[in-house]
Amino acid sequence: MEEFNIKIKGVADGKHYHSFVIDDSFFNDYNNSEIKNANILASVTLEKKLDRLSLFVNLDGKVNNMLCDICAEKISLDINSKNRIHIHDDENNFQNKDEEVLCINPSEKEINIKHLLFEFVNLALPTKRQHKINADGTSNCNQEMLDLISKYTNPTKNMSDPRWDKLKTIK
Repeated sequence: MEEFNIKIKGVADGKHYHSFVIDDSFFNDYNNSEIKNANILASVTLEKKLDRLSLFVNLDGKVNNMLCDICAEKISLDINSKNRIHIHDDENNFQNKDEEVLCINPSEKEINIKHLLFEFVNLALPTKRQHKINADGTSNCNQEMLDLISKYTNPTKNMSDPRWDKLKTIK
């Protein structure tokens, strides 16, 4: 877990660059994670200006073996996101409550960003996970599965419930 630590005390003003690889082993600590297979590069920039610290996290890669919401076939999803979070060491005196802020103990010398990376990866997943749509508007979904879904989800026509048929005659 120490591999995701970033030193924050005693760093000079300016930008400090870090890179982390997020792969299958990263998600082993998260038992309930639906992500089990990934290859993502996290480029993290710690920017210090006077007493202000900001983290800029860029994620670029793929999450594999996710299920398509339409046909339930395994697919790979692209992950591309840019995130910013401010680090503040005094929660009581922080002024701007609208920004993303990580409040830490003033005595902290470094922070571990593993859980932040986990959250950013999950937030970068699309809400609708499906095969990519081709230029002609068709999908690469498993046609056999789509046919089965269609077969079992189309309601049969003109089926009526005899209990309600009696009510239709009342005027």
